[in-house]
Amino acid sequence: MIKVVQPRVERVNYPRYRQAVYDAVRGLASREYRDSKWRRVIDDSYEDFMSAIDELYDGTAVFPNPSTAVGSAIFANEIAPFLDMYTSVEAMLSDLGEGPWDYDVDVSRWHEVERTAGVVARLMARNGGLD
Repeated sequence: MIKVVQPRVERVNYPRYRQAVYDAVRGLASREYRDSKWRRVIDDSYEDFMSAIDELYDGTAVFPNPSTAVGSAIFANEIAPFLDMYTSVEAMLSDLGEGPWDYDVDVSRWHEVERTAGVVARLMARNGGLD
């Protein structure tokens, strides 16, 4: 069996992308953010949420396949935690359906997004390459 080992990337080519990813992840990892924006989802917070989600999917293309962002915005050792976060975000988005939403968001889904985003945020901070 051949084992493919990805070389360690010491820096990213697009540090602004990395910072944008980190800011979006940190917002989703913050209980205070969730409590202020998502206790009751309203139009303003819907826009805040969608900008964070759009950054991860469209702005930096970390989701749905984080491995494509290695070297541009993330490091190779961040792939697995990003995949876990992607799974939790997708589960929450699937439950929510189309927004904006005028009902309480399932707290168990938020806890999982918060947990997985927290793991990613801490790893990104430890790996560096942020402003």
